[in-house]
Amino acid sequence: MDISGFIQKVKESRSEKFDLDELRKNMVYKALILAVRNWPKKDMHCHFSGPLKGDIEFFRSLGIKINSEEEASDELIKNLEDFKKAVKHVLMQYAEDGVKMIELRFNPYKKYSPNIGGNLQAICEVAAEVEVLVHFMFSLNRKKYKPDQIIEIIDE
Repeated sequence: MDISGFIQKVKESRSEKFDLDELRKNMVYKALILAVRNWPKKDMHCHFSGPLKGDIEFFRSLGIKINSEEEASDELIKNLEDFKKAVKHVLMQYAEDGVKMIELRFNPYKKYSPNIGGNLQAICEVAAEVEVLVHFMFSLNRKKYKPDQIIEIIDE
């Protein structure tokens, strides 16, 4: 199929189905996908915990014994060193997708570090290694913390 055939298939796809397997074999389609994957991207709403959910192999690499995907979550991370490894693991996944800047949403008061400064410093160190610019979006439980407490936490 040449480029005009490909364009025609895309136009027709609005009204009828076409063979995705056939399309994926097309050189133009492959070039388009490669170009999109290589464009620098910004992800403005990344959850730290999301990419870790269900990743049994990552948690086993930390020496954490788990048996199922359901058990694999950031709640298993108990110290700053494992937190750094988890941040690197997460940022590497984004970097592999061509993400150059992210807004990372996370709860700074989980069990990773005794203080928020340690968590933020760890993320900055790892982000510099992976070459991803990270902005922070804190996820604090509004039912648990009053507005003045949240401001105090962030100022910490």
